[in-house]
Amino acid sequence: MRRSLEAEASLRVFAKAKLPLDALGRVFSFAWTLHHALANDLAHVVTVLLATRDSPCSPGLADSVATSGRLHMLQLLHRFQAEGFSPDAMDGAACGGHLDVVHFLHSNRSEGCTKRAMDGALDAHHFDVVRFLIQHRPEKWSGRATRWAAENEDLQAIRVILKRNRDTPTAEAKVVAYKLKQKQMLRVLYEEGTDARPSYTLVHACADRDLEMVKYFTARGEGFVKSAMSEAIAAGALGIVKHLHENVSQRYTEASRVVPMQEAALKGQLKVLQYLNEHAPELSCTTKAMDDAAAGGYLDIIKYLHESREEGGCKRDPRADSKLLQRKSR
Repeated sequence: MRRSLEAEASLRVFAKAKLPLDALGRVFSFAWTLHHALANDLAHVVTVLLATRDSPCSPGLADSVATSGRLHMLQLLHRFQAEGFSPDAMDGAACGGHLDVVHFLHSNRSEGCTKRAMDGALDAHHFDVVRFLIQHRPEKWSGRATRWAAENEDLQAIRVILKRNRDTPTAEAKVVAYKLKQKQMLRVLYEEGTDARPSYTLVHACADRDLEMVKYFTARGEGFVKSAMSEAIAAGALGIVKHLHENVSQRYTEASRVVPMQEAALKGQLKVLQYLNEHAPELSCTTKAMDDAAAGGYLDIIKYLHESREEGGCKRDPRADSKLLQRKSR
């Protein structure tokens, strides 16, 4: 095997040795294995053993050296074209927080890494490694990378990730960005990324009565619409209920057609109940609506259901009688 110039330079230290290099290798191999020499940072021994080896290095040897963060030993393995490097090398170095090793592998090797590098660095809070991977590596990360960038309000990192892989998962990052009121980051996530998996942003916006963001999310086909409608009804956000009813399809399934009106009755939202009853003929109702209204003491809703619906109520609940009496006495 032809040696590199760097490898030849490493061997000059042995030029004045009384034994030829091959003989030194045989002597050293009696005292040390390559694995033992690497583990003990015996640079001269490693150099001779690598230069005189007559068989490939064992699989995983280079990866384990990288994982342990032994940069100088790893450089020797690379210099002498040692076999056995794999993506596990950078993965292990990243998980261990060995940024210098990650940088060396990135600059000098072609094996790359996997998602495990990013996830492991995040698990261990090696955020310098996380930043390096985002800025320099082309791999497609899991959604944890975009979530971390969103949590740290790092818009530039979000843009770098999406520029390299537009379909990187972003659902969790979108929710984080919404909760942090990072509108520019939200737009980048939606408009520069292509991940079509639904997030809970629409649900949160409905719960917050944020009509502007509800319109933005529905225009981009955001999901969990049934849950979003339930949140809007519970919050009494009539404008949002109207928007969802008029602009979003697949709001209800056959099994869920009774939920919206019952939710409005349960939460005491009369205006929402009136709107749904008058503008959503596809919805139905059950006796539970009046029962829940009675239990909550919502006399106005009971009157409306009595006058506008045919389902009636079916249960006598002492708590309902008590609450209704309290309402009447006010």
